[in-house]
Amino acid sequence: MLCGYISICVGLVELLLLNGSFIFNSMIFISFPCEFVGSLFGVIAVFKKESRSYGIWGILLNVFIFVFVVVVSILSLSINYHP
Repeated sequence: MLCGYISICVGLVELLLLNGSFIFNSMIFISFPCEFVGSLFGVIAVFKKESRSYGIWGILLNVFIFVFVVVVSILSLSINYHP
């Protein structure tokens, strides 16, 4: 059960840091290893019956953050400042 809680907490902290990076207009707070660690704890939690739902929530939260950052980064590279 602890691994599921850790996975969710890592995901929520990463969401907090992602929002902070948008507020301060910098990419300093974004770190990919935290999402991988959170997903790893989520995978560990999925194998235990009592923490399966927490593990799934943690995995989905961390994967969402990773995909969101990658998509936003790719879309920001497509902006042409000088036509």
